Amino acid sequence: LYRAATKTFHSTLILRRLFQVHKSLTDFDLAYKALDTYIELIERGKVRAAKSNELPFRQDGDETVLRTVSEGVEGLCSFGSRDEAERAYELAIKVQDWLQDHSLAQTAELTLNGPAEEPANESMVKQHTISSETTEIAYRAIGVGQAHWAKWTPISESRTSLQAEAISNLKRAVAQASHNKHHLDSIYA
Repeated sequence: LYRAATKTFHSTLILRRLFQVHKSLTDFDLAYKALDTYIELIERGKVRAAKSNELPFRQDGDETVLRTVSEGVEGLCSFGSRDEAERAYELAIKVQDWLQDHSLAQTAELTLNGPAEEPANESMVKQHTISSETTEIAYRAIGVGQAHWAKWTPISESRTSLQAEAISNLKRAVAQASHNKHHLDSIYA
């Protein structure tokens, strides 16, 4: 992976795998540096794609990005202290923004195309389709990030609202209609 990363540094696949490998090896500094670079490349690609009105070239889809960053949020909350809780909260906000952007894009696409028409570009559908399992994972990560930050935040006035938002997002995660009818990961988060 390291040799591949030095040759193709701008590969989201390699950075995602580096994050996952280092996280599993409990080398969190390198893991989250790889995740930060991964997020930066994704955001740059989205900005480039928005300017040119085309899909990001050779980038992970929305579903993979949401799953990867959600994994990062849950990892920071599992193994971190105050600094990691703050970073997890920042990533949870980013996941929440991406989910909101996704729902706005999907609503705009339905408005433009109409529900009965077939999309002109099949890759656009792939880019804008997020499964209910991924939505559950994303809302769970948002809720866990908010709850963990509520425990560590120095501003006691915002603690109650953070906890209420966390509960709301965990309920959204459980409410998703996925193949996992019990939603154990979300219920016990």
